[in-house]
Amino acid sequence: MKKLNDKQIFNLKLVMIIIVFFFLLASFYQAVFNPNKVFEMLSYGERASVYFSYFTTQSNYMVLIYLIFALFKKKFFGENPRYILMLATTTYISLTMIVFWVGIAASFGVATYTWYEWVITIFLHLVMPITMIVNYVLTCGKSFYKYEDHHKANLFFISSYMLFYLIFVLVRGHLRFLDDKPVATQFPYEFFNWYEYNGEWMLSAAIVIILSLSISAQYFYIWINNAVYHRKQVKIDARGINELYRLRVIKKYNLKKEKNSIFTRRIFICSLIYSVINLFITTLFFAEAIVNPTPEDRFIYIASSFAFVLIFFFLNVLLISLGYKRNLYIKTVLAIVNLISMFVALFWIIGPVFGMLIGLALIFSKKDLDIPQAKPWLNKIISAKDLT
Repeated sequence: MKKLNDKQIFNLKLVMIIIVFFFLLASFYQAVFNPNKVFEMLSYGERASVYFSYFTTQSNYMVLIYLIFALFKKKFFGENPRYILMLATTTYISLTMIVFWVGIAASFGVATYTWYEWVITIFLHLVMPITMIVNYVLTCGKSFYKYEDHHKANLFFISSYMLFYLIFVLVRGHLRFLDDKPVATQFPYEFFNWYEYNGEWMLSAAIVIILSLSISAQYFYIWINNAVYHRKQVKIDARGINELYRLRVIKKYNLKKEKNSIFTRRIFICSLIYSVINLFITTLFFAEAIVNPTPEDRFIYIASSFAFVLIFFFLNVLLISLGYKRNLYIKTVLAIVNLISMFVALFWIIGPVFGMLIGLALIFSKKDLDIPQAKPWLNKIISAKDLT
């Protein structure tokens, strides 16, 4: 098969961008000038407001902007955009695909779609995410990206956009509720509407699930990047070149054995104590809801919180037992568990604050390093001076 030259690759990507642009233009026209019956009573400006309030819309426009930026930066500067931008864009559009097809489409929210609405929907929620994921796999692996560098800085950078989006849709929905706007137009997604029956429970569950998916997707894509990177290094080694670089890679990323510092171990203990207190207080709320008459929506919220807190407690016990002495990325996972538990702690405001402080303390805690030791099969190729 003949390999494409740079000009052909540029033209192919440009055509793809043009196609994406026209599908987004069609979706905008459909939403503003030819809406379904739910939005017909709204003005054109309100229709546009509803259209851009969807995470689907925002994430798809992000993909378009990223593809244009990446294409012309490669064309005129000979380099790709920063890896973190590609990771963020891929994470956002992946969430769009997962949440829509697993949550929204599965609940028959698209049963009344016309054929052209289906075409646009499939393109925005399936074709676009797959396109960005394929682009990520084909262009990642230029360098090794350390997990600890991510959760100390860029994890918050990527997650901050989703936090701002959450604040935006909740404030916007509250204002539209006060203005007595149609219920279907107040919030872009039903699980954000805490005024509905069991709304508090749906909102808390949505935050926990989406945040978990977002963080998991980030580390999954980082794992792909590092796997591709190591695969490229193996190919270089097979050609018998760049031996010194291979030794440097092995030394830097494969030989260090980490162990948790005394401070980190104390934070582990604090995390366990926090999970026990959280479980105890939630159990009291749950027991009271069982014994005394409680409105059904309130009971469901408390029962669901109890289930989540119970899961977080067992996760704490399991993670601490596995990673008390050695890191093995357990520290990062435990930090994420504590941060997520903020949204289901029933002893407000102290509970969420403790969860946040423990999570941040684990993320930014230092670790000790043992003296690096080469694996047996590496002893023949790495001398003592290579390890100093």
